[in-house]
Parts: sequence; structure tokens; C-alpha cells
Amino acid sequence: MSGLNIADIFETVVAIVPDKPAVVVRTCDGHDELRLSYAELDARVNRLAHAMLASGVQVGDHVGTHLYDGNQYIETTLAAYKCARSR
Repeated sequence: MSGLNIADIFETVVAIVPDKPAVVVRTCDGHDELRLSYAELDARVNRLAHAMLASGVQVGDHVGTHLYDGNQYIETTLAAYKCARSR
């Protein structure tokens, strides 16, 4: 069954506004911020998705995570969606 995946929607946004801020996270010290554009976030997500696939994650697998709120949460979630549509 072929359908729309959240990763597809994300990549459409990346193509339209690659330089716009996608993620802004306060670091633990409370002063600095991590800012990622959609293009930067997509590059990080792609690297993680490739690592997940290389480690054996397959379409239909359940991927568990234990993460604090932050950029890693959205990166891991999007990477899992990208793995879900790979074949």
C-alpha cells in the first residue's frame, strides 16, 4: 500500500523553505541555543535514517526511543518515518 508519509511532507517543506528555522533548542546551560534550518535538520535526519537502516531496522519494525525533549526527539522520529517508507 502506497500512501503519504510524514517524511514526505517534511521533505516538501525542506524543498520550499530550506533556510528557514526548523528547530530552536535551548541548551542545558540556558544561554546558548541550537538552531537548525530545515536543510540542516534534513541532513541530520538522513544520516540517522541511514545509520538505522544499516543497523538492521526494516520497514514494519517498531523503533523504541528514550529521549528528553530536544532536537534528538524530532530527528529520531523523522528518521524512523524515513525508514518506514524505504524499500
